[in-house]
Amino acid sequence: MKIAHLSDLHLGKRLKEYSLIEDQKYILRQIIEILKQEKVTTVLLAGDIYDTGNPSSEAVALLSMFLLELKNLNIHVIIIAGNHDNGTRLSYGAEIFADSNIHITGKYTGILASTTIEDAYGPIHFYSLPYIRPIYVNQYLDETEAVEGYTAAIKHALQTVELNQQERNVILSHQFITGSVTDEQGSEVSVGGTDNVDGNVFNDFDYVALGHIHRPQTILRETMHYCGTPLKYSVGEANTTKSVTIIDMKEKGHTTVYTVDLKPLHDVVVIKDTFANILQRKNKKNDDYVYFQLQDERMVFDAINTLRLRYPNILGISYPNSAYEQSEQGIGYTKQKNQTPQEIFGDFFAQYTGHVLDDIQEKILDELVTKIWKEGDEE
Repeated sequence: MKIAHLSDLHLGKRLKEYSLIEDQKYILRQIIEILKQEKVTTVLLAGDIYDTGNPSSEAVALLSMFLLELKNLNIHVIIIAGNHDNGTRLSYGAEIFADSNIHITGKYTGILASTTIEDAYGPIHFYSLPYIRPIYVNQYLDETEAVEGYTAAIKHALQTVELNQQERNVILSHQFITGSVTDEQGSEVSVGGTDNVDGNVFNDFDYVALGHIHRPQTILRETMHYCGTPLKYSVGEANTTKSVTIIDMKEKGHTTVYTVDLKPLHDVVVIKDTFANILQRKNKKNDDYVYFQLQDERMVFDAINTLRLRYPNILGISYPNSAYEQSEQGIGYTKQKNQTPQEIFGDFFAQYTGHVLDDIQEKILDELVTKIWKEGDEE
């Protein structure tokens, strides 16, 4: 059986102020073409289908389109909820969808939901474990049985089913597995790693389809895998390659995992150079999502608006070589005792532009401050 492993679609997500709906529509169509080329018969969606628990109508329509395309291709679909999803909303109409071989598990109900699909080598049992916390498990236990910690919660959930070890077993899970590599601004992990799960709890499964971490990676073994997001959802992911994970599962013990790269409508790019060098480049208008790390030692006045003329989807600017780190920490200055407003603004202006106020600018500032004080006195 050819299985495609996807997760963390985050439909409806915005990157800074930019809606990614068109980017997501483009990549889902590309994924459908890959599924056709690879002759995939089953698709696993391991959580965070939507970016929020209350998705926009555009995001809902996009998922509907995707699932309809998969149904028309006679592809089985197995979906679990992630921590970004509202499990109840996601699983609305699940019983009806099941008639079209679309199986959705929005919430943990005390036992693992399962779906069995036959291929030339016999049955494959797919188990669905949506994102859970210990409290989700403990609501089905009395006080003497209550579990502590995420690993114990997962272990208990897995004990609700008896696996046939002579047959193939696959599980979908949306958790943070110990040893995973996170992105600078990507996936969410609790402070102190309190939500870590020991990956060894999944040892009895032939393949573990993981979601939650945005960087594709293998954990502990080749058949325990995070597929990552289909698009780059943060600047920290700029250097990653997004892909579809394909599992070629034959008889038990013979599973091959490989990836097919995805090409986005707009890439996420980090450009490191001086402001002057960037303006001298001869490249045409760039529609990618671009973040600039300007190598100038001082902040360039109105740089973002100048760069936006050539890079309309600009994500932001930082100055890693600046003594002030204005873009990251704000422009700072030390207010001295008895400083006038003009002196305070003069310090601000010098740190922002690298220049002092000239005579004309000082005259305008004096008139403006006088006017403001006068209006205040009149009140």
